[in-house]
Amino acid sequence: MTLICLFVFGKSSFETSIKSNNLLSWFVANKLSFNIEKTCYSAFSYNPSNRNDYSSIDLKINAAKVKMCDSVKYLGM
Repeated sequence: MTLICLFVFGKSSFETSIKSNNLLSWFVANKLSFNIEKTCYSAFSYNPSNRNDYSSIDLKINAAKVKMCDSVKYLGM
């Protein structure tokens, strides 16, 4: 099992959403699989009031919506 952390940057939540979905589509097109139950995203912003904008990002992997999470626990090395 491999843990992958991806960081996607954008000037707005819309731009970040487009870039993220393109990246996820690339993974699927190259036959890289995700466990959708263990996949989530977190949003970071310079301005804390913008965090709500990022909760509306619609990320999908094979039509399954990726959930937003507040924290992630890294286990292992």
